[in-house]
Amino acid sequence: MRFATPQLAWSFDIEPIHSVDFHPRRAELLVGGADSSGEGVFLRTWDFKPGKLFSDEGQDVAAEPRWESRLGHSKSVNCARFSPSGLCFASGGDDAHLLVWEERATPKAFGSAETVQGWAQTRSLAGHSKEVYHLDWLRDERYLVSGSHDFSVIVWEVRKGRMLQRFDGPTGYVKSVVADPLGKYFLAFSCDRTLRIFKAMKQKKLGFNIKHAIRRFSQTESLEEFSDREENPRDDKEDLHSLHSGAERDPKAADLCFVPDSVDESMFIRADWSPDGSLFLVPRAQFRPEPPVPAPQASPLVVSQPTLYGVHLFTRENLTCPALFYPCDRPVNLVRFCPIIFWAGEEKLFDSPFMFLFAVASYNALTLYSTTSIAPLFRLQNIHYARISDLAWLGYSLVACSSMDGYITFASLQAKLDDRIVKEEDLPPDLQLARKIEVPEPKPVFPQGDNVQKIIFKNGKKTIIPKMIGS
Repeated sequence: MRFATPQLAWSFDIEPIHSVDFHPRRAELLVGGADSSGEGVFLRTWDFKPGKLFSDEGQDVAAEPRWESRLGHSKSVNCARFSPSGLCFASGGDDAHLLVWEERATPKAFGSAETVQGWAQTRSLAGHSKEVYHLDWLRDERYLVSGSHDFSVIVWEVRKGRMLQRFDGPTGYVKSVVADPLGKYFLAFSCDRTLRIFKAMKQKKLGFNIKHAIRRFSQTESLEEFSDREENPRDDKEDLHSLHSGAERDPKAADLCFVPDSVDESMFIRADWSPDGSLFLVPRAQFRPEPPVPAPQASPLVVSQPTLYGVHLFTRENLTCPALFYPCDRPVNLVRFCPIIFWAGEEKLFDSPFMFLFAVASYNALTLYSTTSIAPLFRLQNIHYARISDLAWLGYSLVACSSMDGYITFASLQAKLDDRIVKEEDLPPDLQLARKIEVPEPKPVFPQGDNVQKIIFKNGKKTIIPKMIGS
């Protein structure tokens, strides 16, 4: 394992970085964050050169700026994600707006005939009243889901630029939303320590309803119990006291699945689904082992067990109870699955032919796991001066780890797994069908009118028809 932290100003003038993502088809890195200079550069893309990251030329030549936004968001960007096809990306931030960007050829300079590939804003989605913390694409790219500081989750119809559904309900900020690769579910995690699972309804028009609200190990709340708790919220300080003191005020407090937001509070919390949709990971997990049963001759006083922090892993067969717990020394805030699917081999933790890699980040530590073992593949600590903010994968050999200190660390996995990569034709038929993306015919971004040149698209190619303005 190798790692490097290039001394590059990824965000404008080494500002805090809130989001990173790699293009699914090429080595292009999307970076979103803050900009206190007044220039309004909240989004940038970089041509990344992984071969030069550990070369003798030095780390600072591993990336070159490709594009930056001067228009669009008016405040910091909190999350930016490429669509599954890579033809567009979406961004959301503190201005409460979501913007959709599509790849376009733009003039290299004003009046120049030479063009460069860049990104142009094509949609603006307004519906949240406060900061947007997280967003994710549904597999067919026609829909987006977003979570906000205003306690709401919104499903968007991207092509029409409108809100499809809005869910108001949690008593905490919605910090994470993530869509199932098969398109049947999406998850929303909020600061009230509740994981909600939404299921697509069987109807002609896409729609979702709340299937589960998970807060405790022992049971999944019914919708009636969930609604009653929203109207009469409990004080999490009682639960926090019960977990960290010898006296149990609430006998059910040790049954809570997730860490209170007051413990190692983080601005960003991000869950994730596996590439085939069979597993999903939820951070901010906690687990308290059962106290040992004292021997008859021993003292009746039983010392309470310490609370363990880590990640809960759920399976698609049982959405309401974690199947595994991956421990960590501090509360985990971020998880990200590698997009590559591997054959599992003989060592398995699940009855599945596939293996997945995933990265886990706490305050200032990065850990890499596989789904075939509880033991980590490697761990990096104290790699940044500030909190880790996001994770991204380039293939299976490189993990990007951004920080609020304005830098990005890249960790390289040295293992050779090419012979274990699952080919597309070997995937289950339902997953093959879900991964086939219908690319819509592009539409012109420029205004149309009598005094403007006509732009038409024929067979996927752009044709410009000049318009005579005057004789």
